Amino acid sequence: MELYPNEQEEYQAAKKRVMLLKSFIVHAFVYVMVNIFLFTIDMLDDSSNFWFFRPLLGWGIGLTAHGLTLLFSGGFIF
Repeated sequence: MELYPNEQEEYQAAKKRVMLLKSFIVHAFVYVMVNIFLFTIDMLDDSSNFWFFRPLLGWGIGLTAHGLTLLFSGGFIF
């Protein structure tokens, strides 16, 4: 399949958007899995100090920034 120059640019832009969206989905999946693991460790621990929410919030800020960057750069497909 041969693409014209304009089509090639559109294809590359679409490919980049898909890769950015894929990286966000992987980031979100890892965030959820790691925080479930940390929550489990915290609940199995006998201390009354609940610490799992600190990495949850800190990493959540980073994940939100990643999502907003993707949203405003046109990476989300609506």
